[in-house]
Amino acid sequence: PVMDEKIVEDFIKKIVEQLAEKTTAAPVVPDTADTIPVELSARHVHLSEKDAIELFGGPLTMVRELSQPGQFLCKERVRLIGPKGVIDNVAVLGPARNSSQVEISKTDARILGTDVPVRQSGDVAGTPGIILASQTGIVGLVEGLIVAGRHVHMSLEDAKKFGVSDKEMD
Repeated sequence: PVMDEKIVEDFIKKIVEQLAEKTTAAPVVPDTADTIPVELSARHVHLSEKDAIELFGGPLTMVRELSQPGQFLCKERVRLIGPKGVIDNVAVLGPARNSSQVEISKTDARILGTDVPVRQSGDVAGTPGIILASQTGIVGLVEGLIVAGRHVHMSLEDAKKFGVSDKEMD
């Protein structure tokens, strides 16, 4: 038996009306004064000045500033070479750091063929190494490969407003 289209249409209207009655509360619109922009960070490399010179023959070249004050995207790109795989065209972020560090995803780690710990940026002691290559140079890192742990970048003023402090977890 085929159900009459009018019966189906009436039934759908009735359900929609019932749902509308249950959800009459006004939508919550956040106050932009109480929000923080949220961004995702794709795989990227932070290089020491020494490694930048080894890979590119000179200092890093800024293309554009990032939302995090003082950080910038560089013109330079690198190839990541792991035990079992390669990832090309990886962004380099500046400015130069004291030591080089590579931040990837767990999926990237599988592609490269290495087990990578989740760490906060800069906490690279005891992490796996990786080979970085450019068109003109190659650098082997003994350590410095991490999956970046969840974190929030915010100004000191925002931290006070939200009642959080540096390195606080939860």
